[in-house]
Amino acid sequence: MELIIKALRQWRIRTRMIALLVIALTLVCVVAAAGVFSLQQQNQRTDEFINRSLHLSH
Repeated sequence: MELIIKALRQWRIRTRMIALLVIALTLVCVVAAAGVFSLQQQNQRTDEFINRSLHLSH
């Protein structure tokens, strides 16, 4: 733990804040990408269900 604290103290506050912003934005992008992927899968499953239901009803 002390090694991490020493390493962080060597950087200026501006550099640490920029790094924090980059990490936060990266995490937001990862969560958003997971959401988009989930919505695409849900859309595909819904289309398959509708097509199967229409096919069985005729």
